[in-house]
Amino acid sequence: VGKTYQISATQNSNGTYTISVGNNSITLENNPGVTQTVQTETPNNETPNNDGIPGVNEPGSIKFSGKVLQVGSNAITVAMPNGRSLSMSIVNGQTDMSDLNGTLPTVGQLVKAEATANSNGSFLATKLKVDNGSDFQDQYVVEYQGVTTSAVAGDNVIHFKVGNQSFSYSINSNTELKDFNYNAHSIGNNQAVKVKVQFQGSNGIVLSVDNANS
Repeated sequence: VGKTYQISATQNSNGTYTISVGNNSITLENNPGVTQTVQTETPNNETPNNDGIPGVNEPGSIKFSGKVLQVGSNAITVAMPNGRSLSMSIVNGQTDMSDLNGTLPTVGQLVKAEATANSNGSFLATKLKVDNGSDFQDQYVVEYQGVTTSAVAGDNVIHFKVGNQSFSYSINSNTELKDFNYNAHSIGNNQAVKVKVQFQGSNGIVLSVDNANS
């Protein structure tokens, strides 16, 4: 997101395409006779969405409300209040859909989603439930649990990751920082934190930062 990539291509003899990035490869099935192949190059050895730290995925979770954009038997994509979207896998026995009577939500339905980061950086939907819209403000609040990627510096911006997703938001004088003695500069690098953010459009206001173990 926010980066430009150049793509060149050569088709395999069997009609498939192979994308190779480092030690990873993805083979794409394609219709016979289509002459394109794909070879990717990531500029400056960066991995997308990781603040320039290649291959690092951080444990954590994201809780938010949003409309279902896509849904299938084993995956769902839900719009987030900041204008982004989050894709999550659905796994029997691991995804709690009891509030939905065990049925999948429908496209356009407003849901409350809880997602946990997998070790490979992707996300598992651990809970999906109906959002009846009774608490309007909650629809614009996202609760993150992740790991900081740098200490909070003089600009008072907190940088952190959840899974393979990177986030940066400004801390202001109204941000609750009781676990850090009300001093944003006490938030260090590689620290597990809970960050609650309220959005107005794509702009996020940090409501609170807590130690993840509190």
